[in-house]
Amino acid sequence: MPAACGRRSSDPPSSANLKPVQGERDRIRDLDEPARSEAIARAAGALRDGRLVVFPTETVYGVAARADLSPGVDRLRGVMLQPEQPLALHASGPE
Repeated sequence: MPAACGRRSSDPPSSANLKPVQGERDRIRDLDEPARSEAIARAAGALRDGRLVVFPTETVYGVAARADLSPGVDRLRGVMLQPEQPLALHASGPE
């Protein structure tokens, strides 16, 4: 880990809020449609505001930020154990 990072790879991320809650993935998956829609709307609002969103996938938790908003990307890099690593960009289309 480069010295400029100021953190060893064994150190926890700077945001303790990123710890997953046991069973959270199943709880989200089992939401009824109104609750699921509300959760998605809240996540979309957080992304629009430049905040991070943690979400379950089939195998791990993902952390998302809007790639076109530097405050969100900066926050994402701030919680990464290896912030110099490239980020994955997922897009819904070419535009």
